[in-house]
Amino acid sequence: MKWSHWALASCFLLGTVHHTFAQATSPVFSPVTPNPEVLAKALKEASYEPKTLTAEVFQITIEKERWPVHIMISYSADGTRVWMECKFAPIEDPDRVSPIAWRRLLEANERIGPAHFAYDPADRRVHLYRSFENHGVDAPRLRKEVEAFDSIVRRTQEVWRSDNFKPVPTPTVETVSPPLVPLGPVPPIAEKTPAPTAPVVPVARPMLNDDAYFTNTKWQIVSIEVQGKKTDGAALAIRNPSLEFRNLKNHITAELVTGPSTTRKVEVKYDPTKEIKEIDFIDSDGVVEKGIYKIVGKDLIVCFAPPGEPRPTKFSSTEETKTWLIVLNLK
Repeated sequence: MKWSHWALASCFLLGTVHHTFAQATSPVFSPVTPNPEVLAKALKEASYEPKTLTAEVFQITIEKERWPVHIMISYSADGTRVWMECKFAPIEDPDRVSPIAWRRLLEANERIGPAHFAYDPADRRVHLYRSFENHGVDAPRLRKEVEAFDSIVRRTQEVWRSDNFKPVPTPTVETVSPPLVPLGPVPPIAEKTPAPTAPVVPVARPMLNDDAYFTNTKWQIVSIEVQGKKTDGAALAIRNPSLEFRNLKNHITAELVTGPSTTRKVEVKYDPTKEIKEIDFIDSDGVVEKGIYKIVGKDLIVCFAPPGEPRPTKFSSTEETKTWLIVLNLK
């Protein structure tokens, strides 16, 4: 069975690394079975009115000065943390958003940590997240955490507001015809000795919009989703996976690094002229992984099919499609 480079890296990160991480570190709190009823009760005791969105997720609304902020609250899968989330308006065309808008989000993340903004291509929204330990959480503690999160939402409005993410219009150049000027008699043209013809100098292919992203650049892998399952963030942080593109005489290669001594090299071909941009990874045996890609700010989002399978048509990963969805951030 031929495994994809992404499958090998992802399985390694999902399995071996997570197991090693669990053995090598002692969690502050042992995993517990999450009980949504306990969370709902605590929210009510903190004077909130939780609305049930799913069996595990509640939504509360905080209104100040006629500005309602909707916050989703849930337990982590192992029950050791409480997660808060606020999502903002869908982005019409992420590929045409000004890079300045994405950069401002990244800069804001440095100021508001451990809260952080993240873009989710699945719903084309920017989300704000923050979590805290599920230990000794009573109504006063819960209210304190929620109020702090609500404050972050309100004071960062300038970076997440929808106007920042409107498509940047394509500039148009108007051509103005010169005014017609009456011409007098045309004098005869004197015969001249033709000038020597200059030698033809070959012109290099002009750089396309995406070429710069695949020319000697290094990317940090920040998210891997395999068959609908996301790699644990702690495992990613430990392994620090990356992808580096090298361009030598228009021959592009990529080196995938998933650990100190784990690297794989492939040849890369891509086509930014397609309606959904295409990218292929070819290994040393000639096995091709067909994929699609898009660039959103400083993020490269790629989706690959297993070797021998048709090229994906959507940026998603499910158990049925068996595709790999990877998000990389330009270093």
